[in-house]
Amino acid sequence: MNNGTSPDILFLEETDSTNRYALDNFDDLADGTLVFADSQTAGRGRRGRVWVSPPGQNIYASFIVKRRIDPIWNASRILSLGALNVLELFAPELEFGIKWPNDLYCRGRKLAGILCEAHTRSNNQPDGAVLGIGINVNMPEEILKKIDHPATSLYCETGHEFVVEKIVRALAISLNQCYINYFQSDDALFSEWKQRNFLLGKDVEITNENGIVRIGRVLNLAPDGALIVDCGNGPEPLHCGDVSVRNKA
Repeated sequence: MNNGTSPDILFLEETDSTNRYALDNFDDLADGTLVFADSQTAGRGRRGRVWVSPPGQNIYASFIVKRRIDPIWNASRILSLGALNVLELFAPELEFGIKWPNDLYCRGRKLAGILCEAHTRSNNQPDGAVLGIGINVNMPEEILKKIDHPATSLYCETGHEFVVEKIVRALAISLNQCYINYFQSDDALFSEWKQRNFLLGKDVEITNENGIVRIGRVLNLAPDGALIVDCGNGPEPLHCGDVSVRNKA
């Protein structure tokens, strides 16, 4: 955990995946290091999905956490709030929000995705985590249209390009601060994370790992990160799944 204002950033020209690099080199990287790559050849999202990673356009980064976070998905609040702070700094005219469990949205389209992975030893015990994030910064509309879900970028939303390295440096500082805040007062961080989730109170469609779709309403978010939904049989916790806001006819 870096307590200074100049956190460690490792710049890579290219790698298969910043999360994979960070996991493979975990012991050699300092706590609070941000690994950033100009491009990825095998960028990953949740459930093995491909993250489109062209060079020179976006942020592909992974944050090193050498303290245990249990459950691991709670780490997403560090990453999502740290990224939101930076996005609002560079594009204050835009409105951003968190879409449970690990996406950042702007004007109804996905701007960033998060992938948190535990680092484990040979005994299978976690001793830290790698928190990966991809943010669409200067990606043009013609490439965004090739993605299999509605996506956007800071460039598309504002009409001007950004200096990616400046955002990366601000992100490293912001993530280290949220990392510190998590262990000082997770209750406060959870409260802020919950407030920024735009699914609260919404009617949604929930798709599980087997492709089964249910319809329900989001009632709350639990401190362990679970989405509390009512699909007709009362409140129940949801720890994973794809959730989309239901368009009413």
